[in-house]
Amino acid sequence: MNGENRPTTQLDERIEPPVFIGRQSELADLREKLEYISLDVVNAKGGLNIVTGIPGVGKTALLNQFIKESIEVFGEGNLNVVRLSAEEIMFSGDSTGYFAKTLSTQTGIPESVEQIGKRGVGGRIAGKLGFLKGGAGASSEITSRYVKEIKIKKPTIVVIDEIQNLHSGIQSNVDDAKRLMSYLHKGDHGLPIMALCAGLPNTLDRLADLEFGISRNRRSLRLGLFSDDETRECIPATLAYYGFNDVPQDWIERMATLSQNFPHHVSAYCIAFEKTMRGQPGYSKHLLKSVLDEGYSIRREYYLGRLKSMGDNAKYLNNVYVRDLLKTDGPIEVKSLKRAIDGYANEEEIEVDAENIVNQSTANGIFHREVSGNPLSIPIPSLRTFMTRTTNEDPGDEERYGDKKSGLER
Repeated sequence: MNGENRPTTQLDERIEPPVFIGRQSELADLREKLEYISLDVVNAKGGLNIVTGIPGVGKTALLNQFIKESIEVFGEGNLNVVRLSAEEIMFSGDSTGYFAKTLSTQTGIPESVEQIGKRGVGGRIAGKLGFLKGGAGASSEITSRYVKEIKIKKPTIVVIDEIQNLHSGIQSNVDDAKRLMSYLHKGDHGLPIMALCAGLPNTLDRLADLEFGISRNRRSLRLGLFSDDETRECIPATLAYYGFNDVPQDWIERMATLSQNFPHHVSAYCIAFEKTMRGQPGYSKHLLKSVLDEGYSIRREYYLGRLKSMGDNAKYLNNVYVRDLLKTDGPIEVKSLKRAIDGYANEEEIEVDAENIVNQSTANGIFHREVSGNPLSIPIPSLRTFMTRTTNEDPGDEERYGDKKSGLER
């Protein structure tokens, strides 16, 4: 039996898949943006590029693939990559932390609070370039020398993940984050910097509402599900990476159907296959059942993870009132969801802000509202079905195996 060459892989919704499939139009768009910046690094006009999509759809994988390909094109050492997270920006403890890495990479200035802070050389450069107000009066001789040095440096990609979370944290850091995003958004700083950000589908609305200087009508690269062809290309390619080259076609079809073209679920079933089949002497219905059981188990953990992202408020979405509401067909009216949340709170004799819980659930990617005032939807495949059951309730053969009469050994 094949499959002896690769170790078992654990799945996280943000983990990079071993095989990258599809997304060619999105990659072409990003390549064009980087090429524009790199053609004239002295007079470069950067800009903010935002990739949005539901959790697990492959935003991080797309950014990683783009960076990997860009390094191959430019050559090792000819392209800077700086990675920041919303948490790092908002809770760094030093309001200059979000640009410290960028300046250090571009100039060679040590990345430390002493050198990069408001009173150091980095702070003087930052003030000159508009990052901070505090450095504007610094020595023009020192500042100009370093600014000139910055402009002749290599193109830089600044990656900021989870940008929908930039509103959290202490107010001074929120204000700095607003300046940073506005600065990168305008792209008129003259630096060869391509800002590449990733966030949930509601990111633009949230940042616009919080006055981050970004229009809610701004174009973003919005990632959807795989096509049928991409799913059926990805599964055998991933299994071949794990060392399995003779997988029966009906197994691939069953896994593709259950994945619902959702990249996270595609990876879930591939990892379930690798975990179950390693060292097995052949294929059987009993082993296929084991693969599908393990794949569903991984899917279930993903769904639970989405609910757990609500923290203590998860119980307001996991109760009989919300389950009954979600069993009805069609869009979910906001007022109906609030009523269900209030129904549970009243039964438990708890005071609750239903509006806040609805907003938190959309911020965490559980629900989605395309336009303010519109009904809600649940864009993550099968999450709505999962939420209509108690967390320990068996999903049944159709959801677990793809067929009510699966014919698989039980």
